Amino acid sequence: MANYRRIQRSPETDINILLLGETGVGKTTFINGFVNCLFYNTLDDALKGDLKVLIPSVFAVADSETYQSIHVTVGTLNKNENSENNGQSSTQLCRSYLFQIGDRVIRLIDGPGVGDTRGMDHEARNFEHILSYVSNYEHLNGICILLKPAETRLTIFFRYCIKELLRHLHVNAKDNIMFVFTNSRATFYRPGETTTLLKVLLRELHEKTGVEVPFNTQNTFMFDNESFRFLAVCKQGHKFLHKDKNSYSDSWNKSVEQFSRLIIRILQCDLHAVKDMQSLNEAQLLIHKLSRPIGEIVTLI
Repeated sequence: MANYRRIQRSPETDINILLLGETGVGKTTFINGFVNCLFYNTLDDALKGDLKVLIPSVFAVADSETYQSIHVTVGTLNKNENSENNGQSSTQLCRSYLFQIGDRVIRLIDGPGVGDTRGMDHEARNFEHILSYVSNYEHLNGICILLKPAETRLTIFFRYCIKELLRHLHVNAKDNIMFVFTNSRATFYRPGETTTLLKVLLRELHEKTGVEVPFNTQNTFMFDNESFRFLAVCKQGHKFLHKDKNSYSDSWNKSVEQFSRLIIRILQCDLHAVKDMQSLNEAQLLIHKLSRPIGEIVTLI
């Protein structure tokens, strides 16, 4: 059940999952796909039921015959979601989404994406906001870093995205980190060329800090956001994608399987105390504040 207003919450049994990723990686579609995969085991079931939308969004799809672009809107747009395609993070503020699974509650914590075109100052404020929001909870069970599977270059944003995210995490969080690849149908549900880039960054992190973040089949998950978009297109009465239904059905089944793997893996991890993350960032802030007066003292000496 995904009606978070009626869920009986218990801090001891809540499963808190933080979602982090570069702007445009598809966090919004991932979350909407998540709740629909919880309700519907197959795409046929989803087509017969109601479309579940937690985060409103707008996307464009072209008719394969006329190439006419059609804009599809899911949900009711609000101020927290920027639907314009202008390179800015779609999600403006952190927000939590709760799901009941058995006697446990899963909380997905969504925040602004990394790589916003408004600059590094805005990035820093986004991170401060995320850390402040997460501090409301005692622990995190999982930290999911969302990635595109077909990155071919170590762009500044890609490097900043991974290193900055990991820099804000306490060393104890390394085993709670999950790598989640979106839109992986195009790479045959494999990490693709991003694998090499990610290994380079994690190796650099290990050499610089001594922290070895695992990246293997156990903490890597392959999803396809396009199956949810296919569902949204069909729900608005468009029929031009129906000939590809079998392909999207396979994609839906794969995503259901991967969601199950992800939750099981996260439940196997030890809880990461949020206070450890706060202590690390408070120390970094103190060092930053002390750097100027220390420099002045050295100059005077």
